[in-house]
Amino acid sequence: MKRRKNLSQRLCAGCLAAALALGAVPAALGAEELTAPETSAIFADVLPESPYAQAVAYCYENGLMNGVSQTLFAPETAMTRAMMVQLLCNLMDGQASGESSFTDVTSGAWYAAAFAWAEEAGIVQGSGGAARPGDPITRQEAATLLWRCLGQEEWEGEAPFPDAGDISSWAAQAVAWCAGEGLLTVEAEEPFLPRTSTLRCEAAELIMEVDRYLKAEIPDNDLSVPEKPSAPEEIPEPEESQDPEEAVPPLQIGPEPGVLLPNPYDPDGFVVENGFLTYNGPGVVSRVGIDVSTYQKDIDWAKVAEAGVEFAMLRVGYRWYTQGGIYMDNTFLYNIEEALKNGIEVGIYFFSQAVTEEEAVEEARQTLEWIEGYDVTFPVVFDWERISVSGSRTRTIDGQSITNCARAFCETIAAAGYTPMTYGSPSKIGVDLYLDQVTEWPFWLAHYTTGWVPSGFAYAHQMWQYTSQGRVPGIQGNVDMNIFFTLPE
Repeated sequence: MKRRKNLSQRLCAGCLAAALALGAVPAALGAEELTAPETSAIFADVLPESPYAQAVAYCYENGLMNGVSQTLFAPETAMTRAMMVQLLCNLMDGQASGESSFTDVTSGAWYAAAFAWAEEAGIVQGSGGAARPGDPITRQEAATLLWRCLGQEEWEGEAPFPDAGDISSWAAQAVAWCAGEGLLTVEAEEPFLPRTSTLRCEAAELIMEVDRYLKAEIPDNDLSVPEKPSAPEEIPEPEESQDPEEAVPPLQIGPEPGVLLPNPYDPDGFVVENGFLTYNGPGVVSRVGIDVSTYQKDIDWAKVAEAGVEFAMLRVGYRWYTQGGIYMDNTFLYNIEEALKNGIEVGIYFFSQAVTEEEAVEEARQTLEWIEGYDVTFPVVFDWERISVSGSRTRTIDGQSITNCARAFCETIAAAGYTPMTYGSPSKIGVDLYLDQVTEWPFWLAHYTTGWVPSGFAYAHQMWQYTSQGRVPGIQGNVDMNIFFTLPE
């Protein structure tokens, strides 16, 4: 049995699973588990009695891995180094300042930019000036690239496999770390076979195991911070003769006390209509929405609108978690233009890794520059999420500093005439965000509950991201789904 993982281990596991899969998309981590279809109805080369049939079906149905064509999966085809590097680059939103120096990476090749990023980041070092993009990638090479990608964290001891002596010296630390972190599907008593190529069927089995494990590990929360919420679970109901805002007692969830309004939504008011969660509580109008980024790839916004989506929160950009550069989401311009053209209202979020108020203001100003001229009617969101892997700029920053960054971002956005909003999961409150210090602006709750049952989050929120496993016509694979509450005046 594998031991429970902390946040950084979960992130690593998800990265490895996606990186080992040709045609994979990033795993959406939520609580809902979809039923796998019969593989015989999908791929002609995956027989139902094959040992990996269930894994292939699961990965296909959950949008984790596609076939090489509409009818073939190629389960015993080896992945190449180029495939691995490109997938890591996509997963990490890699950007390079120039071309690579590898002699066998042709300028303009589909993988050239990925190798340029990997070389610049020190992930691919090559041998004799060559990167060998067309060579199959071995298990020890895959472990090494992942280890470098996530910060080259040291690990005491050797890999536990009986053939550990066959692991090359340059890969020993990486394999030991991956094994110690519980990222490998090979059990300790089994040989690791370090020089064996990774096959697509093996990748599917790994993806299924990691995805199921993550879903079972986080049944009622998102991936961001899995610890128990620090805030009280219940707030006393106000007396009828009192003003509701005055009746709520001050709560100490940050360095300074502040007043937070209680969650106003009646659990009985939530219903599922046409595949979306809606709310029919008295005096509240709910809106159906999604949030998207480059991970949703090409979206058919006409079909999304026809399905009943009323608003979309679009990722405008992000700050890189190690080097600190700011980049536009490469699908933002397409998404905002097509969403608006099809009558869908839009809001904006910036994936922040700010560590100072100055950086938060820089992110806000860049966001304002990118959205200028577009009809943004929903909030502009400060989405700060801690990346806990080695080498992350945000790994050790304290909650007060994060809250100060949130205030600086929101104040800049508000001064420009937009509605700012903060974002977080229940266990971020009092840890990574002191909600009582940002009550001037609405809050976007990220809380994935089993079966979309109403969230037990104690405090008021104007938007709720209730699943990352949503399915909407016009979008390939999973998508985050949201409900927006318009409260009475």
